[in-house]
Amino acid sequence: MDYSACCNCKKIGVNLTLARPIENYQPRSCDCSFCQLHAVTYISAVDGALSIHPTGALKQLKQGSAQAIFWQCVTCNQIISVTHAFGDGIDQLRGAVNGQLFSRQYQLPAPVSVCPQRLTPADKRKRWLSSWLTVNFDTQHNA
Repeated sequence: MDYSACCNCKKIGVNLTLARPIENYQPRSCDCSFCQLHAVTYISAVDGALSIHPTGALKQLKQGSAQAIFWQCVTCNQIISVTHAFGDGIDQLRGAVNGQLFSRQYQLPAPVSVCPQRLTPADKRKRWLSSWLTVNFDTQHNA
C-alpha cells in the first residue's frame, strides 16, 4: 500500500510503501530530548520502502551515538526521517519516517515509547537493520 505526505511547508515530500494499511503500524516515540523537542514519532517496517522528494533543502543532524542521520527541512524545521547507511549499495540505506507527516491524513495508533539510547551502538545497528525501511532520495539532497 502506498502513502504520500509532506512536511509542514510542503517542500519535502515522501512516499511510503507498506505491506499492510498504515493504521496497522504502531508508531514509536523515542524518549530522548531531541525527539521529544521535535515531537517526532517513527514508522518503519523491514519490508517497506520510503522515497524522499525534496524540492527544498534538507539539513543533516546527528544525535546520541552519531550513527544515524536525521533529515530536517530547513524551511519549516520538521524532521522528515532518520537513516543509517549499512554499506555503499543503493539498497543499503535504511531508515524510519516521521509518523507525524501522516497523522493529519490517517488514524494512526497512539505511539509506544521506546528507549534506544539505552542500546549499545552495535545493538542499535542490529535493531535498525531488522526493522527499518529501505530509503532512497528521488533527487539530489542537500546537506
